[in-house]
Amino acid sequence: MELLVPNFYCKFFCHLQPWPEVVDRALSHLNTDIYNLLQGPSEFSITGTLASWDRKEDLVKIKVPTLIIGATYDTMNPEYLQWMASQLENSSSVICPNGSHCAMWDDQLYYFSKLIEFIKNVANQKEDAENLDNNLFTRSCGCNNESILRGPDNVSFGNWKKAQTQTASVDQPEMVVLLLLAIILVGVVIAIPIIYTTGRNPADSIDQSITNVSTDYTKNECTQTFSNVETIAYLTYQEPFPFKLHTYIYRPTVITTRLSVMFAFRHDTSSWSLDKISFNDTTNDQALFTDGDFESNYLNKNYEQCILSNTRSSITDILFDNPYSNDFYYNDQTNVGMTYLSQQIDVIGGRYYNISFYLENRGYPNNTFLLLIGY
Repeated sequence: MELLVPNFYCKFFCHLQPWPEVVDRALSHLNTDIYNLLQGPSEFSITGTLASWDRKEDLVKIKVPTLIIGATYDTMNPEYLQWMASQLENSSSVICPNGSHCAMWDDQLYYFSKLIEFIKNVANQKEDAENLDNNLFTRSCGCNNESILRGPDNVSFGNWKKAQTQTASVDQPEMVVLLLLAIILVGVVIAIPIIYTTGRNPADSIDQSITNVSTDYTKNECTQTFSNVETIAYLTYQEPFPFKLHTYIYRPTVITTRLSVMFAFRHDTSSWSLDKISFNDTTNDQALFTDGDFESNYLNKNYEQCILSNTRSSITDILFDNPYSNDFYYNDQTNVGMTYLSQQIDVIGGRYYNISFYLENRGYPNNTFLLLIGY
């Protein structure tokens, strides 16, 4: 396992480092006796009971709309997944370009955009089929007066067809599939990944609660222009760590049209480094953050800075010595006090947005970092 995890699992099972807490929790409940019975003791060859289990011939029997999702770095062969889709009568396949077996986590935007697209397409196909059915019936009888179209028991065809459609909507297998997909989507998108930070390892650092953030950070001269300030992420008293990906799902209120994304820094012993910021609309995957990788090398062009008056010293700059990607990154060494780095973004209220960035801690406590949304 010492070789398997870093060399296989971290590439083909889940890219995120460290793994999301729900992944670790799921694996901690793995029944290895059953797993080994089915798979066998090795990940590289099937020697368990599944070795002789083959249902390929039954794929053609599946008639309901089906979506097969895989990923470029999946433990499941993407080519085989696409072949499976070709055997189904009403099927499509999606290969997440940057994902692994846990593509719902490490290629989240692409994964859920395609899942939502599939659900919408199935719903539209059903509506189109019902409209076509009505039109064909009307044309075949040679008349357009619904009052003379009669169904069973002399009931007018319009009322009879409506009753049949209502009954069918409950019984048809497609609706069961759609209902299950909707439940899964709501559970995964809303209940599970509402704010998870991959950069925090509870075994090494204090698990901060965003409900206990001091108002000194959220209500001061740097935030006073906002009616509301929400804390999305809060790290303090952190041990050093290299650049790590932090990702969050955020949903502004339905009346919000413009907000400010604010990064707040304090480091009394060294500095924080920030790179590759993104703020994407999950509805259309539109990137809304400007110069998130600081490649313009001109901070005041797209960002605003505010330094609290009680700050002892603040040294901030765009550097090039050790970026996460490309050539430049933002470095902040604010002693005592706090420095706020912000950018304003136009949004559509009620939509879900994915916020991600890479953060590095270059020193030991005392230190504090926050991600805030002001509107």
